[in-house]
Amino acid sequence: MLLPLLLACTTPKSTHTEDTADTATPETGVPLDWGVVDACDGRPSGSFNDWFTADTALLVYGTAPEDRALAERVLGWYGSLGPAIELRAAIDLTEDDARENLLILGSPDTNPLLAAMNGSLPVWFEEGAFTFGGYRYTEPGHGIALMHPNPWNADGHVLLFAGNTWDGAFSTFTVRTGGTDYVTTRGRGVVQQSGSLCREDTPWSWVEGGRWDEDLRADWEAWTAGLESSSHLDGAEITLTYRYLPGSDAAADVDALLDARAADYAYVLATLDLAPLDAPIVSYLYPDNATKGEVTGNDGNAHANDLNHEVHEVYGADVHAATGHEDVHVIAWHRIGETSYALMGEGLAVGMGGVWWSEPLDDWATGFADADEIPPLAALITDFWSYEDPLTYPLAGHFVLFLLDGWGPDTLKALYVADDLDAAFVTELGLTTDEVEAAWRASIP
Repeated sequence: MLLPLLLACTTPKSTHTEDTADTATPETGVPLDWGVVDACDGRPSGSFNDWFTADTALLVYGTAPEDRALAERVLGWYGSLGPAIELRAAIDLTEDDARENLLILGSPDTNPLLAAMNGSLPVWFEEGAFTFGGYRYTEPGHGIALMHPNPWNADGHVLLFAGNTWDGAFSTFTVRTGGTDYVTTRGRGVVQQSGSLCREDTPWSWVEGGRWDEDLRADWEAWTAGLESSSHLDGAEITLTYRYLPGSDAAADVDALLDARAADYAYVLATLDLAPLDAPIVSYLYPDNATKGEVTGNDGNAHANDLNHEVHEVYGADVHAATGHEDVHVIAWHRIGETSYALMGEGLAVGMGGVWWSEPLDDWATGFADADEIPPLAALITDFWSYEDPLTYPLAGHFVLFLLDGWGPDTLKALYVADDLDAAFVTELGLTTDEVEAAWRASIP
């Protein structure tokens, strides 16, 4: 068995700074600065890129079916870029296996190797949380990618892509990891911390230069500390939560916004025959686009961070973007799956609203048809972003509703997650893409 081996070898590999060593998480007693060092007691960590210079490696995954599926995807992404990688379930890992170069994937609830390594790595895992770099990460979309020497092989490395949930682990593949030792995330594309662990001249540092040259986790906590919260209950369960500045337009309208969003949420679940989410959708409302850009790095009117069950929207004097559109992206990710096509992803979000810029989707489609401005369906499938949003978004919504009305929610969901939409039209509908387009155009009033 590997577990006794791990427990016998887990000795801390870091010393803690005087400033924060006396602050421990009450749940574990682990110092918040676990892994932050002021002196290195072993060889340097090496960057992510060093891992790919090895000859062989094991990709270690957890017990859930989605863990194996993600492992196979990672093997497809990285299998030809460096060492010869072999898949291995964590429960099957042997003592000899542990001495290999390891790529460890998943979350502590399904991959026991992560918690078993507590004490030998600069991150401390527990179920639903991890402690690293001065913070305790507790959100479902929190993840950490980390490169570290293998505690059981002086010549090997371990490379983690892990998180509090499967989604947290997946989030580490949505950001750039390469020249640094660690990156922490809070969902899709959102970096919190990034830098070096142990170097001869710099034992601990944030990455130098570029977008992430400071501790963005501190910026996020400073912003959210000043927000108020309101939630919508469905029985005893919180389904939606708003976070907003006191005294803002959002604060004045929050009750009406919650009521409308709750009705939209229920409509989407009923229409698509989906179960409620396991966690509430949290909506962060910003007074203007500039503030949203400063806090999130995205100054658009709205965007979803589906992996962390959250959306970010501007709600102020000039922009009222707090609609159910982004909620649909969150619901779809967790209850339907990942789509490979903007036509389907944006189409579903627009279609569930039934309107675009307050105008019915039928009116948009009719206007574009009369003006002969509807692009070929094949172009909308393969080149969606080459067209202007005021054209593609309402057309996508109309097209998805056409599929839903004609074939029902189960078929629509199968098309939504299809790797090859043209082939899926034939499999699910018995129609070629040209035949689907002809039927769709004929349905336009």
